Amino acid sequence: MSRCKKIMPTALSLIKKSNRFNRSENIDSRIMVIGVPNVGKSSLINSVRNNILGKKSAAPVGAVAGITRAVQNQIKVSHDPLVYVLDTPGVVSPTIKNVETGLKLALCATLQDHLVGEEIIADYLLYWFNKNNNFDYVSYLNCDEPSDDIRIVLAKAAIHRKSSIKYLNYDGSYIYRPDLQGMARNFLNAFRTGIFGKVLLDNDLL
Repeated sequence: MSRCKKIMPTALSLIKKSNRFNRSENIDSRIMVIGVPNVGKSSLINSVRNNILGKKSAAPVGAVAGITRAVQNQIKVSHDPLVYVLDTPGVVSPTIKNVETGLKLALCATLQDHLVGEEIIADYLLYWFNKNNNFDYVSYLNCDEPSDDIRIVLAKAAIHRKSSIKYLNYDGSYIYRPDLQGMARNFLNAFRTGIFGKVLLDNDLL
C-alpha cells in the first residue's frame, strides 16, 4: 500500500520533465498502463485511485487473463494535478521461445486456460512441484504419496471428494467417472490463489 503512494509523485515528476509538444496548454495528463495479461494492471489502477482519491474501484479485475478486452475509458486518479489513467488489455510476445515458457505463462493465467488445456497445465504444475521437491500437493489432493502421473493424481482427488461426471452408456444406463477436468481446474486455482505458498517458477534461472 505504501508503495502505491510513491507511484503518482514519480509519474508526475516524469511528466513534468518531458516535452509535452502540442499538449503544453492542457492542464490534465493521461497515463497508459501496459503489461502482460493478468499481471495486475487493473488492480494497480484501483489501488492508486483508492489511495489518492479514496474512491472505490473503477477498473474491472479477475483472476484470469482477458478481463480487460479493450482500452477502457479514462479513469481519474488525481484531482490536483488532474491525472487520468487508461487501462489496457494485456500484451504478449507473438512468439514464445519454447514450450516450457508457454506452460509457465499459462500456469500464471497469462494465457487463457482453454488455449492450452487445463489438464496439460496441471500436468506441468505437477512436474514442477516434483522437480523442485515441493510435495504440498500430496495432502491437498489426497494422494498417498508423490506421483508423476497427473491423471492418477486427479482421479484419486476426484474420488476422494466425490467429484464425478455422469455419462450415458451404450445400453442406456448411466456410468460415473471421476471429474478430471474439474480437479485440474481446482488444482490450478489452488496454486494461483496461493494455497501452496509463494512459488518462483523461474528459480532455475537465478
